Amino acid sequence: MRQDDRQPIETTGLGLMQLYGDDGTPVLERVHIVIKAYAALHATVTNKLYEMEKKLRNGESKAHDEIHSLEFTILKACHEIPLPGTANLIEVALYRYNNNHVTNLQTDIFYILLEAVKEGKQMMLYKVDDKNVEFYKNPTYFGHNIESKFPDAQRDLIEAGTCYALGCPTASVMHLMRALEALLQALANAIPGLTLKPKDTMGEIVKKVTNWATRLQDETHAEIERKRRISTAAMHFQNITNALRNPTMHTGEFYSLEDTNTALVCAKLFVCELADII
Repeated sequence: MRQDDRQPIETTGLGLMQLYGDDGTPVLERVHIVIKAYAALHATVTNKLYEMEKKLRNGESKAHDEIHSLEFTILKACHEIPLPGTANLIEVALYRYNNNHVTNLQTDIFYILLEAVKEGKQMMLYKVDDKNVEFYKNPTYFGHNIESKFPDAQRDLIEAGTCYALGCPTASVMHLMRALEALLQALANAIPGLTLKPKDTMGEIVKKVTNWATRLQDETHAEIERKRRISTAAMHFQNITNALRNPTMHTGEFYSLEDTNTALVCAKLFVCELADII
């Protein structure tokens, strides 16, 4: 492998991707900016190590001239990428050099370079499908006020979106169900006379909320609007149950990306309506 010919790496496609092929060359093209940045940083590390080793081998530089770059630039990058094995070898080499142990920095850098290349070939990165980026660790996907209105549900709502973006729909549903428990409790607390039991199914909860809403007075504009919002919230919740079909906690239950997407979209609408009710 010719390190001096290496270019910053770009990758494409979905899912887990290796940055290098078995021959050490970059394998894919065009990547999400984050992956591109890590790949380019790794290429910079290996290129710099190669240049250092080459200069020392040809007598163009002294060991102490390269120590500062090795310690404060390359080591920092190795921790950032991360390249733990490479960072460990650098720290050992620096310790030996700084403590006047007999050492050959050129040889040390050569083995550090080999380790950096090996770790780069083993590096696996994940690209989120562009159409799912809005779900990934997005605290505002379900609304800008979930932190203040539904603090008990916020973390699970964010994780539900993130799991979906990473192609794990069943995990997404699990988090969504946990979030819905907190949201439903918030709804029950906001509706006088509505009592939810621990064993109530999603369908039974929808029925209770709908029945309660039908009994509301609708004489004033405010009463009509409140009744509409509660009924609409119940409808969105019903749509969530339709998307998920069966209770999530059943052993062996798996969910498709399509059903989970529908559930997340309905949950977003449900949260928005709920935020206006509470």
